[in-house]
Amino acid sequence: IPSAVMEEIEYHEDRKLDKAQLLRLAACNYIDEGHHVVLEGASGNGKTYIACALGNAACRRMKTVRYIRMPELLDE
Repeated sequence: IPSAVMEEIEYHEDRKLDKAQLLRLAACNYIDEGHHVVLEGASGNGKTYIACALGNAACRRMKTVRYIRMPELLDE
């Protein structure tokens, strides 16, 4: 989702998103530290959007980004 950005994430209480943690991830320090992000949750709760928003945040910082879905990850 090329238009996905961290600023547009909706932090409604029922989504139980940790805004502070997502903002820390948006700083992309985890990339420099060699860590990965794995998003889990029920279908339709916004995992793809958040993943793309984090990817776009990293691209803005000139980081290399790879998006892969679980089935492809398991195949790999």
